[in-house]
Amino acid sequence: MVDLPLMARLFAATPPGARVVLLGDPHQLASVETGGVFGDLAAAPALGPGRVTLTGSGRLPAGIARLTRAINAGDADEALRALDEEPDLALLDPGDGRRGLAQALAEPVRQGFGPVLCVHRRGDRGVQGVSAVIEGLLRDAGPDEPVFATTVHEAQDRERVVVVLPEGPSPLLTRELLYTAVSRARRSVLVVGSEARIREAVSTPTRRMSDLARHL
Repeated sequence: MVDLPLMARLFAATPPGARVVLLGDPHQLASVETGGVFGDLAAAPALGPGRVTLTGSGRLPAGIARLTRAINAGDADEALRALDEEPDLALLDPGDGRRGLAQALAEPVRQGFGPVLCVHRRGDRGVQGVSAVIEGLLRDAGPDEPVFATTVHEAQDRERVVVVLPEGPSPLLTRELLYTAVSRARRSVLVVGSEARIREAVSTPTRRMSDLARHL
C-alpha cells in the first residue's frame, strides 16, 4: 500500500547502481493516498523480464486459496460456490437491520473470532455500527480472545476473520478490497453479507489513473 510520493522518494534516495527488489501482492488494496504503484509496476511490460510470480502458497488453506483465485479472476459464480462448498468458508446473509447483524455475529463473537473487518467507518455496517453490536454481544458472552471491528485497510493477518459487507451498493466495495479482507485469514473466513454484494465486489476492479506504467 505504498503511495506514489513515498515510492518516488524511495527511488530518489537509491544510489546509482543499486538493485531494488520489491516484494508484494499486486492484487491487494492500493494505498489510500495517490496511485497504485505496486500494481502498476507489476503490470508494466517494460519490467516483465525482472518480474517473478509466485503461483502457489502454503500460507492459505485450500478453501481460502480457492476463493482468492476466484475473486482475482472476476468469477463471482466460482467465489459463491467456494463460499458454499469449502469447510473453512461461509457466507451468511443477515438481511436488513441491526437485529440480523447481531444474530450473524453472535456465534463468531462468542468464539472470539476477530477482527471483524468492515468496508466503511460509519453506518450500521461500518466500524462504528458493528462495534456497537459487538459491545452489546460482549455483555452477554465472554470470548476467549478480544473481538473488535476495524476497516479492511487497517487489518493484519489473523487466524479467523469475519468480513461485514454493506447492505447496499458502495463505491468502496471492490475486487481488491474483498481479496485483501479474505487473504488476511490464515484459517477460516466468515463473510456477513448478501450474494448481491459479493457479485458487486468481484465484478468491480479498482481503477487508479496514475499513468505510471506508460512512462516506464
